[in-house]
Amino acid sequence: LLVGGWLGFFYWHRSNSTATQKDVDLMNVREILAFVRAVERQDGRYYATVDPVDWLIGDQALLEAQADGLCQAGNTDCINNGFYLRNATTTTEMVLLDPEALIEMQTVSVTASGTPRWAEAITFQSWVDLFNNSSGHWDEIPFRFTVKGGEVTAIREQYLP
Repeated sequence: LLVGGWLGFFYWHRSNSTATQKDVDLMNVREILAFVRAVERQDGRYYATVDPVDWLIGDQALLEAQADGLCQAGNTDCINNGFYLRNATTTTEMVLLDPEALIEMQTVSVTASGTPRWAEAITFQSWVDLFNNSSGHWDEIPFRFTVKGGEVTAIREQYLP
């Protein structure tokens, strides 16, 4: 009776509870760390072609770098600052960009003393323009993308020491 009562309550609770839109939105959020290979406009919307990477630290970074042939066994000086950005595939992904996305940059400008302006907010168009400048280096810097409901809602430059 106790088990049947518990199963009955579970079934009743499950059938009488509904997921809110907030619950659904939270389930549809994902983070991507990637290099930006292109930013383009199609049918009035902006898209970024991104090349996802893995951020590895410590022993795992060293092991993966050795497995990828970047380090000889026993050599611990082959990864800079204790991290390794592993790009295991050449697969890219096209993501839809929300023009209202929150964008934070770490190295887009510096103070008079040369210190980066950490978490500097810039406009969407300013971010797009960075990739239209052929003399830029932005394709060599990873960005963290927050994708919610199939659209990028936040972009943050990942600082590389």
